[in-house]
Amino acid sequence: MTVDDAALEELRLTAPDGTRRRLMVRLGPWRKPAGPGLSTRVVYNRAGVELGVMRAVPSGVGAAHPALYDALDREVRAGVRLARRYSAEYPEHLVRLLGYEFAARVPFAIVTPEQGEPVSRIGRALLLDEQRQFQVGLFRGLLLLAEAGVAHGSISAATVRWDAGAVWIGDLSAAAFHGEPRRPGGVAPWCSPEQRAGTGVTGPTDDMWAAGMLTYQVVTGRSVTGLAAGPDLTQRAPALRDLLAGLFDAADLRPGPERILVRLRSDADVPAGTADTGPEFEIGLRAFDEARHRKLAVPVPQPPQKASPLPGGMVVWLTGAAVLLVLVAVLLVVAVLR
Repeated sequence: MTVDDAALEELRLTAPDGTRRRLMVRLGPWRKPAGPGLSTRVVYNRAGVELGVMRAVPSGVGAAHPALYDALDREVRAGVRLARRYSAEYPEHLVRLLGYEFAARVPFAIVTPEQGEPVSRIGRALLLDEQRQFQVGLFRGLLLLAEAGVAHGSISAATVRWDAGAVWIGDLSAAAFHGEPRRPGGVAPWCSPEQRAGTGVTGPTDDMWAAGMLTYQVVTGRSVTGLAAGPDLTQRAPALRDLLAGLFDAADLRPGPERILVRLRSDADVPAGTADTGPEFEIGLRAFDEARHRKLAVPVPQPPQKASPLPGGMVVWLTGAAVLLVLVAVLLVVAVLR
């Protein structure tokens, strides 16, 4: 079905490589999240085919919930980082950023359409062959994120989807880069104690706690809702105990996704990708930062001025003395010339 041109809207946006794009699209109705989060709407092309999903901070919402701008910022930064890392070999089971615009009246990002159903809707334990497919897909997805230096930050039964034998990971609005200080937030059971408290720095094992919880839920069919600590594995099958061993320890003791894939006897290789995609990425990110600061009316941070080694009063006294000496020298020259 071809969409009537009168129903089309023009979208101007920046692609992950920093280039500017112009699209004629039709936008579906807004869908508001059940809790705090970005609003979404489907984006269709002229032929009525779904291009992606717009994730945005609608007018009037941002003023009441300024943290949503930060969520959009994280979504874009993580999307650009992943696009830069994997380029043409982008993993098909990770959400992909298609473009963004922060300077628009309604700041937005457009990402690839969701695939499958959220794990929260499965409502049963997966079959044995499905369990292995799920485990390999989940931990491979986390390995791909970690290889790009990204921690998802909100792995859960809502953000991880089951798509006919494959895992699809979406929603990067809580993502952070490895080495960044953790921000307090999130809730049990999906966020680890250090994430909830906001202690330490983000690292490659940040998502492993939540992945362990999710694996436990899909294997046993038991909800992990209400668990603040790791589930009791003593009464579970040895295979599950061995697989999840250490995932609920402190962050620096947890195994990373590569070790879990080894336990699953699965391939732990990642696409070679490339980190050399030209300066457009950096240009695009700088433009994004400037637009974000304008939208929030926050001045762009300036580098600190070099402090004077002298006390303020001493600087004033020396300046006055220097002026006085110059004045005396001028008077002496005038007196000699006379």
